[in-house]
Amino acid sequence: MKHFLISFTVFFTMACASAASWQGRVFRVKDSQELSFPQFVDEVSQNTLIVLGENHSTIEVQNMQAQVIQAVVKKTESEGRFSLSWEFFSIKDQSSINENYDLLKTGRMSTESFIEKSVGGAFYKTYVPVIDAVKSLNGDLVAINLTREEKRPVTRGGIEAADPTLVPANYEIGGPNYFKRFKEQMQGHSNEDEIRRFFDAQCLTDDVMAFQTLKNLNPNKTFVIAGHFHTDYQDGMVHRLSVRAPTLNKVNVRIADASEYNESELLAMLTDPNYGKVADYVIFVKEPVNKN
Repeated sequence: MKHFLISFTVFFTMACASAASWQGRVFRVKDSQELSFPQFVDEVSQNTLIVLGENHSTIEVQNMQAQVIQAVVKKTESEGRFSLSWEFFSIKDQSSINENYDLLKTGRMSTESFIEKSVGGAFYKTYVPVIDAVKSLNGDLVAINLTREEKRPVTRGGIEAADPTLVPANYEIGGPNYFKRFKEQMQGHSNEDEIRRFFDAQCLTDDVMAFQTLKNLNPNKTFVIAGHFHTDYQDGMVHRLSVRAPTLNKVNVRIADASEYNESELLAMLTDPNYGKVADYVIFVKEPVNKN
């Protein structure tokens, strides 16, 4: 009977662990250690720059981004002394973004209307919680990207065709591992020449976003939201941040959609055998497919 109870207890514990929700689980990647959310906030709050790599327009991801921003700002008492740099804000629109943000903060514009006027249509409405979090804590909003029109010459003719006034000083194209991952993503959609030109545009975007983030850095606390391909494996934009500001205290957080993986793949995605650690921390949202 005693052995039965022990066996049952072990089985029950394992079953509960397997059945546990993945929503909101946080892992420090360097040692695969799971952290509580307050532990995570304590650790990342020590950094000036916090990069949030995301899945675009996924409400669970944007809700978590808002939660991270709120928790870090309150932990560090940074209300009114922080900024959010956002991939979807175009640099040339900064003045109108500021004007509309003033209307939003004074109650003369809704968050939905602000997003519509600043970045576009319904695709971006999942970012309402993020903008509301920044507004409620009196943060600044910073544009860091080029427009599609400004990038179009590069997608058609390569980096040589770019307007030289838009290319940051000391621009460098991404490395071989970054290109390999990019090519894998684009395979079957474009030919080799097109992939090279699109990669030029990708790398230009990375460096422009890094340059503009540092140019407009809030020395107290700055958050960046960008698509995770720009931030994964400390590559892309994160690499350019490291090159341009090697002594800056920064941290790379990937907010991952668990529904893109089987449960058995979730911890394995923290470190790739070819590309290394996906980020410094990973927060999972939603639930995996084929959950045990």
